[in-house]
Amino acid sequence: MSFVGIQSFADMYSCTELESVARRYIYSHFLDVIQHDEFLQLTTDRFIELLKSDQLQVNTEEQVGKYLIIECSQFPLNIILVLYKAILLHRHLI
Repeated sequence: MSFVGIQSFADMYSCTELESVARRYIYSHFLDVIQHDEFLQLTTDRFIELLKSDQLQVNTEEQVGKYLIIECSQFPLNIILVLYKAILLHRHLI
């Protein structure tokens, strides 16, 4: 189980401290987290929340945009469209 799964589990069972730790890990290791399959299970709202957060820690926002553009070619089309819209609307990544 990745930290996305841990955070979802903790949120579902109201384990606020565990949810907070998992969320902070996701923010500080975002480029690693998005490489796991569980990342694709995020809701659109949750993904946008991550992108909008000032807590998201990446060297440059372009890293996130480039990674998503390169790697999302394997995602289903509906996921690609959601990611693209989220990037364009909520972060200036490309």
